[in-house]
Amino acid sequence: MKKFLILLLLLASSLFADIILQGSLHPGDEYNETFQYKEPLTTRNILRRWRWIIDHTYDYYLNNPSYFYLSQDTLIKGFELINAIGLTTNTNLRLYIDGNLVATGSDGNDTISIDPPLVLSKGFHTIAVTGSCYNGGSETDCSNLGIDDIDDFTFDAIKLYSDVNTTAVVYLDRLHTGDTNDSGDWYDIDNDSLAYYPDKDKNQSYTFDINITDNLVGFEIFIPNMRDVHEDNISTLKVYDRNDNLIKSFYINHDNDTSKFNFDVIYDQNVSGIGKVEVKSNKFSNGNGLDDLSFDGIVVVPYYSFQELYNVKIDYYFDECSWDNDPNTYEIKNYSSLGNEYNATAQNGANTESNTTASGGICRVANFNGKYASLKNSFLLPSSYTATFWLRFPLEGSANQFEIDLDPRRRRIHYYKVYVIGSVEETGDIGLFFKDSSGDYRFGVYDNDGNIYSVDIPELSDGWHFFAMKVEDGQTTLYIDRDSQPYPVNTATFGSLTIVGSSTDYTERETIGTYMDEFKIFGRVLSQSQIQTIYNNESSGKNYDGSPRVCPVCGGPVIRSGLFNAVDMVTGSCSAEAHWDDNITTKIVNDDFNLTVLAKAEDGSSGFEANITKVSLYLFDSISNGTCIGSYTEVPVCTDCGITQNGCLLVGSMQVDRAKKCVLVHIEGKYINSTSNDVNESNSTDNFAVRPDHFSITASASMIAGKDTAILVDALDASNQKVIDYNETLHVRGASVDIEYNETKTGCKTGSLEIVSGDQFQNGEANMTVRYSEVGEINVTVQEVDGTEFASIDSDDTPLFQRLITPVSMTLSFNPDHFDINGSLHNFQDHTFTYLSKDLNMSAYLPLVITARNALGDTTTNYNVDCYAKDIDINVSHTSVSSNNLNSLLYLYEDANEQNSSVTWIDKNGVIAIQNYPASNFTTDQNGSADITIYCNFDRNSLKPVDPFELNITSTSVVDTDGVEGSSSDINGSAYFYYARFRTEDLATSDSEDNTTAQVLVYDSSDTRFDTNQTLMHWYVNALHSQSDGDIQEGNVSSSTTLQTGDIDDTFSLVWSQENGIFTITINNTSKTKQTRYIHLDIPSWLWFSYGGASYSYDIGSDCTQHPCIKYNYIPPTQTKGVKSGSVSGVDFDQNVTSSKRGVKVYR
Repeated sequence: MKKFLILLLLLASSLFADIILQGSLHPGDEYNETFQYKEPLTTRNILRRWRWIIDHTYDYYLNNPSYFYLSQDTLIKGFELINAIGLTTNTNLRLYIDGNLVATGSDGNDTISIDPPLVLSKGFHTIAVTGSCYNGGSETDCSNLGIDDIDDFTFDAIKLYSDVNTTAVVYLDRLHTGDTNDSGDWYDIDNDSLAYYPDKDKNQSYTFDINITDNLVGFEIFIPNMRDVHEDNISTLKVYDRNDNLIKSFYINHDNDTSKFNFDVIYDQNVSGIGKVEVKSNKFSNGNGLDDLSFDGIVVVPYYSFQELYNVKIDYYFDECSWDNDPNTYEIKNYSSLGNEYNATAQNGANTESNTTASGGICRVANFNGKYASLKNSFLLPSSYTATFWLRFPLEGSANQFEIDLDPRRRRIHYYKVYVIGSVEETGDIGLFFKDSSGDYRFGVYDNDGNIYSVDIPELSDGWHFFAMKVEDGQTTLYIDRDSQPYPVNTATFGSLTIVGSSTDYTERETIGTYMDEFKIFGRVLSQSQIQTIYNNESSGKNYDGSPRVCPVCGGPVIRSGLFNAVDMVTGSCSAEAHWDDNITTKIVNDDFNLTVLAKAEDGSSGFEANITKVSLYLFDSISNGTCIGSYTEVPVCTDCGITQNGCLLVGSMQVDRAKKCVLVHIEGKYINSTSNDVNESNSTDNFAVRPDHFSITASASMIAGKDTAILVDALDASNQKVIDYNETLHVRGASVDIEYNETKTGCKTGSLEIVSGDQFQNGEANMTVRYSEVGEINVTVQEVDGTEFASIDSDDTPLFQRLITPVSMTLSFNPDHFDINGSLHNFQDHTFTYLSKDLNMSAYLPLVITARNALGDTTTNYNVDCYAKDIDINVSHTSVSSNNLNSLLYLYEDANEQNSSVTWIDKNGVIAIQNYPASNFTTDQNGSADITIYCNFDRNSLKPVDPFELNITSTSVVDTDGVEGSSSDINGSAYFYYARFRTEDLATSDSEDNTTAQVLVYDSSDTRFDTNQTLMHWYVNALHSQSDGDIQEGNVSSSTTLQTGDIDDTFSLVWSQENGIFTITINNTSKTKQTRYIHLDIPSWLWFSYGGASYSYDIGSDCTQHPCIKYNYIPPTQTKGVKSGSVSGVDFDQNVTSSKRGVKVYR
């Protein structure tokens, strides 16, 4: 292919919209001519017919794709190559993501749409872009052999079109660091082949600008296809914070010399952003030069939370106070970001017990001895992951626990009882323990093929032990407690996890047989440091990330009333007896508030001075009849809080970090002079709710009607942080949380909004998928409804505006999904043919109905002139017209308001392109649809006849100013075009009233369409001609061949009729004039043919070379025996006289 010299182009910061993958790449074969950039030659040797030939291929790029990272589930709508150079009109770009071809472009375009959009999950993905392959200059399938050329092109970045961005920074550049002293300077492209790679100068190091300024809890750096590492603990990866301080230096180590590997490091400490990353080749330990490195870009992933850093997918605390064993309640909560969709339910009587009863664990633990839990939805296990959990040893199980002989050859009988950690659908257990009669244990995996692989593990003491299972590269490795000793099993089980604590085969006989706690699955392979951190945190009673665990108080609160109370902060003077009946109003999550604690004598007579030793908040999730019910968690406010004065003590400030429907204040204290250690306890007489501050909506600026669309609704505190434990349900036009919506434009229809999925908040976040039926702009409000609000328990003491979470409104815009185009091509007046004509009064016509529809195929009636219709462009393509006697196609259109456009001329094989067809054509009479009728014909030349031909519409397309498109290749109907002429006969007669004829002839040089009525060679009478196809419009008699006003003989009268393509013209010479007369006939221009090529005219001054004429002679009977037409020679005005049996006037 033709190559072009590249100029180095730098990306400007303004490019960073959507998802930008930075870095220069050059796919191609460097064949024929060269770029400034040079890639490895991507060719392969193929043995064909006993000789080796070079085959060009993109295999290198497809087998070694680039990597990128998505920080959330993402919808990819298309892609663009930034600063692409080298694309030709033959280049058809192809985009591969995760090894799959997802989009193909055309005609050298550097931008490609992906329709339907591609849904990609959060995490790492691969990407590769290729062009077209050629054989002998013709494009061919790249999988074929004999490829002698492939497209060369370069680009400076890939932009993925999406509604969201990614927090990761990605560079695609393929780089090399080192020196020029050894063979390591050759760029290793695929382990077994070497090719020089001089794209970048060989420096000792290469620095990437990252420019992440936010504070982070950690980061991950991924370098794909690292090669040429010859010595460990030499070359380094250095990471610097935003202030240019070194965070950490990592050695780039690999044990297998020059083999290829992905270098991946995770750092799990707080950092002040990431400013830059340096990859550096350092000197060998013997001092002889630098250890060269080759690698394919870099991916830097910042982590803003421990959940993101550890990528926890399943997180069961097992802290619920009780499980009801109802298979439909899924009461075992999943605390990961995936939320309630992966809750679990107890089976076979499984329940929780306190850590006191179980002699260990955090808060409460699961009893899976003969019992287990099943997931609400099966969880698809990642290809690589880590699972952690705690078990209390020894493993017991039921009396009939399943047993197995692990020696398949049965050389010796050695049975083990089976204890399963978790099981997938159909076949496979992710991990299981085996215990023989002597109490020895093995760990194993029951894989998807039904095979068991196991390994001995050391003797474990009675009590609680921590386990971590790493699954990577098809292998499962177990780690126990704080020990880094691996216990590998050379297999792994994949699929969808459905059961925890048993198997899907023998659910009651293969349970784990003991207490289990803190079961988690992380969507990555954790480092030993991270596993150690989890062990340390959980063994200390904390959450895996080190945050405190608040244990529930089971059994409900003891209702205590008496000496103490708590009310909203009292301002001014305070006395216990005056303020005892005050209330506590609704609070906001994470907002500071104060309370006043009151102390009043038992007889209620007056306040007293008390030593308040403790104040706590009891947090409840449930209410009934204005009362807190169920289990609760206790949050300390203060100890040794202070001494009341006049029975009053101000306590605070305090915060509640999560949403709770009901909170009680618990107070402990004693008389100020009491010497006893005993205290009195009371609960506040009033309870209160703690709610989110406000809602927020995040949605795309423009969405598609009828299409599933992601909308994020958050319940936030005043600092815009998502509120923990806010897990309410969203309803459309219903109870709280209510979604109200209405069309913003008066007179336009409000469609139907429905929630497809994700109607429940998970810790303040609702990832909804919604569908709206109509086109328009709707105002969407997320709000609470009086009577079902979250803080309804405060309805007796808190004003409504203070109880309600602040609503949010947002205008959402919906466009049509596509246009439907319906129509059919017709001949003139629905006849069987259309005469070729430059006058579009004779034309084929194409009526089209263009309808805006949503993604479900329903008409969007708001797409009309009064609401949301836009101007559209219309393109119509047709079959090729081959005749050399035609050059142009003519067309005009009639719009929906019956107004005609001007005539447009285009190339005969060109596309009918109607630009900016006004939105006013989408009338309110046809809500959602517009009519247009296109009339077309060709530039008929009066000198150059054309054979009959058929015209069909091959495709139609429409696009509006918002980019909404539609197309159709199913336009029915055909138009058959004929070249016609009007042929007259002269008349010499002895009758004063006599007839002559004129014929309508059509041309067919192939003599295939017409086989009868041939009058002249290749000219046939058109027996299907009708009056509407072309009639004589006027006739005048004069003495001259020129039509002049003063030369009209009114003594003649003319009458004509037509049948089967033949006109009968009756001439009445009432005065019996004997002089020669010329009868001038006015006909449609599309019936005019002239061998002289004169254009048709019937204007005054035109003559018989410009319109048909009949030469008329009257010969009185007295002068002869009588003459009839046909007995004289014909006369012509622009060619030689022809003779025939009849007097013939050859058509001009």
